[in-house]
Amino acid sequence: MTPAADLDGPGINGSALPAPRAPDAARTGWTLKRVLVGLVGSLVAMLLAASYLGGDAVNDRRLWARGILEATGVSDLLFESARNWALERGRVHMALAKAEPLSEDDGAGIDAHRRAADAAFAEALRRLADHPAFAVDGAIIDRIRQRHDDLVALRVAADGDLRNPAAARRATTAAGWMPTASALLEATQQLVMVIDALSEGEEGRLAALQEIRRRAWLINDVAGRERATLGALIAGGAPISPETKHELSALRARLMLAWESLGVLAGREDIAPRIATGVAGLGDAMFGPFEATRQAVYRAGGDGRPYPLPAAAWFAASTQAIESA
Repeated sequence: MTPAADLDGPGINGSALPAPRAPDAARTGWTLKRVLVGLVGSLVAMLLAASYLGGDAVNDRRLWARGILEATGVSDLLFESARNWALERGRVHMALAKAEPLSEDDGAGIDAHRRAADAAFAEALRRLADHPAFAVDGAIIDRIRQRHDDLVALRVAADGDLRNPAAARRATTAAGWMPTASALLEATQQLVMVIDALSEGEEGRLAALQEIRRRAWLINDVAGRERATLGALIAGGAPISPETKHELSALRARLMLAWESLGVLAGREDIAPRIATGVAGLGDAMFGPFEATRQAVYRAGGDGRPYPLPAAAWFAASTQAIESA
């Protein structure tokens, strides 16, 4: 794996770019999500079996293991919500930067992400309410509900503005969209961390697996912000300003820190080799051919030249890389 270049690193010229290749099939067969869910389930199954063999003295351990399974299911639902909210965030931000009204196809895609995200979110909250083992602070639940309500309210304004050309849109909608959507994603991540903490402290391997998942989450979120920001600039034909470049550089620093720590965690002796394979696949997707596309976009935007690919192609290429996380 080659580490990603920084924002000023070497790129390629503005000629037509080849389609980004998917990571090797032998690696993508074990995605991080599938491996992590499988390993957590296996560990919990062994704990449950041990508890039954151990008798009444280990009832608490059995309940704890069952709680991990429940917590993992809720966390997976919240991950699904966050993934689709991030896609909605990027597509709406990009659409608001375009001069023309939202197309029917783009509107349908945004609606699909909203439905998937909101359905998974509602199911996660239902499970939290129904399961007595989840002693989640009510203030945390209230906060994420409020962030979701804020996004739902702003969707109405965004939908109205996107029916119009750019000149007829309200500036407040575009200015508030990214902060509002990002606040919901951050609140979701905080809730997942609280849920994961319910099952920490007794098994080092489970704690490490949960930390790997958090790092993958961070990489997904940071890369999603870059996807949305650059997608909007490409859609609007605007260059990358020094201020925007500074913001994106800070995001990239966070991503690279998460990537380095992810590699350390995956290299632990008590972590299954399949985790390392999954992390390698993520590295191929994020820092392989997609990095050349990314550098070409930064170089063109920094020089004020036309971007080497349309906004839709950028969004698709970056999404292909981000989905690996």
